[in-house]
Amino acid sequence: MTLAILESIDQHPEPIQNLVYSKKQVQKAGETLIQDSLATENPELYSKSMKILSHWRACHIIPLDAVTEQLTAKALNYEFS
Repeated sequence: MTLAILESIDQHPEPIQNLVYSKKQVQKAGETLIQDSLATENPELYSKSMKILSHWRACHIIPLDAVTEQLTAKALNYEFS
């Protein structure tokens, strides 16, 4: 399955964006967004954290879509006993 996923990623025509934020920045943004009432109490921090996570998602949409497609196909073809 891994090879099929990698092949489908390689064949995708859309370019993957360059990563701008570090792994630590992405993790911190995620941890920040978990806070209750962040959007109302600190809208600037909320916007910054959303921007970081949105960029990460945009950079990873192609591989995430490929994995989702592969897992969906496997699940639909799986026979429960």
